Amino acid sequence: MGTITKIKDFYSDRLNNYEYAYFITEFLSLVKATTAEKLHVASSVVDKLAADTALFTDFTQQTRISDETAKIADVDKQTDDLIVAIFDTVRSNKKSPLAARKTAATELYNVLKPYTGCYQLAQRQEVQAVRGMLTDLAKEKAAAHVATLGLDDLVEALTESVEQYAALLTQREEGKAENVGMSKKVRASLVEQYDYITTVAFAFSVAEPSEELDNFIQKTNLLIDSAKKAYNLRTGTKGGKEEDPTVSNPEE
Repeated sequence: MGTITKIKDFYSDRLNNYEYAYFITEFLSLVKATTAEKLHVASSVVDKLAADTALFTDFTQQTRISDETAKIADVDKQTDDLIVAIFDTVRSNKKSPLAARKTAATELYNVLKPYTGCYQLAQRQEVQAVRGMLTDLAKEKAAAHVATLGLDDLVEALTESVEQYAALLTQREEGKAENVGMSKKVRASLVEQYDYITTVAFAFSVAEPSEELDNFIQKTNLLIDSAKKAYNLRTGTKGGKEEDPTVSNPEE
């Protein structure tokens, strides 16, 4: 027996999800091109690899979060508009010729002043600030001023809007956590499948050498080299000594 080519060591856990998704997608293409029969694995193994690769790619792209992000943007704007409407009403009534409205607006403005510009805060900070503002507006004296200025409908709408906002933010975070958990599980499964396929391929390349297996191993090593280069480029890591995957027969 002549020279044997091993599959290079590959610490895929160093890759981020995007890098790993690219690697495993290219590996799947190589597996399909070689065929399950030539790799000496069951066709169900390749089917499983394909299904999990598609699932992992889906998680990586976070397609499930996009709809929630759009809803959050809508309710964020709605909340902002209501906040601005309340402040505008209070400010305009500070100049009211009616003493009762002018007094109510002046005193209510002092209540609202700490919350000026709260609609410009980061999402969760905005929710907390608006909740604080609504709590202050619900206090007996402030509530009377709200009624005097006819702000009850706006305050009620803001209360509903900010709670919807908070619920969507929580839902998105839970979705992210679920996606992260599921992507880790699927990635771990893909690592096991990769190990199984490459181990079987290498074993048969030694026991029953074939051109297809030699080609598969060589191309897998090229994929590994490419993944390592991508990792080194992203992290600014200098590549170490290039690994020689070949083993020569000591008797020759």
